[in-house]
Amino acid sequence: MVDPTRPSALAAPAVPTALLLDFDGTLCPVDITAEMSRALGRPGWREELLALRAAGTGSRRAQERLLPYLPQDLDTLLEFALAHALDPAARPLIEAAESAGWTVEVASDGFGFYIPRMLARAGIRAAVRCADLVTEGDHLRPVTPWASRGGDRCPDCTTCKLDAVADLHTAGRRVILVGDGRSDRIAAEDADLVYATDLLAEHCAAAGILFRPWHRLADVLADLRRRGELPAAAGLPTPTGLPTPAGLPTPAGLPTPVGVPAEPARKAGAGTATAPTRRPAA
Repeated sequence: MVDPTRPSALAAPAVPTALLLDFDGTLCPVDITAEMSRALGRPGWREELLALRAAGTGSRRAQERLLPYLPQDLDTLLEFALAHALDPAARPLIEAAESAGWTVEVASDGFGFYIPRMLARAGIRAAVRCADLVTEGDHLRPVTPWASRGGDRCPDCTTCKLDAVADLHTAGRRVILVGDGRSDRIAAEDADLVYATDLLAEHCAAAGILFRPWHRLADVLADLRRRGELPAAAGLPTPTGLPTPAGLPTPAGLPTPVGVPAEPARKAGAGTATAPTRRPAA
């Protein structure tokens, strides 16, 4: 459900805060991996995806099954990814959070061959949890260092965001989650404040999880400033479609961010950034 409390009741939290950001569909308005399948996948990938969803298959196993439908060439996939741009407010949001002393971490079901490069191109330095792809002979193979540590609640995602929330809480921080899709659903149950759009917003509404709606990351930044979570600043984009800002009970805290193993050197593709256009999560 949408969080209905008023800004007048808000006070800056006393505990350290962490900002946990999804990448595909959030920092980048386009779900890169889903768009790769649509644009580059050979026939049969969609039927495979629907069968996997019908069976309730987790994203780690699903990506293993769907990967052979894509070109088995990292340069081709990287060129496609780099043809997309981040949300214009991605860097201002992260810089505002870091200036306030927050921990910032990106957790994604996407892959390390494009996520750190896209962040760096936008001038963003942030800890990242994600999988990667490695070449073995003529084939690509996923590597998943952040797969779920186990538990009945985990749907076996490529990158477990529930573990990310748990690690941040263990480090004594409250967690603000910003996301849009299926891989964010379980993490939203344990996060202390949730910004949700698209499929994640639908899930939160159905499950009775309080959330703050957003359409662009400028909405999230403006709402956090209005709530007093982040310092006010002049010249911010005006948010659209947000109800009166509000707060959730102050949670228990979070951890120091962690990073993805350094990616092997690869030849960068020659993609050209395009204006971001949000697509529904796959």
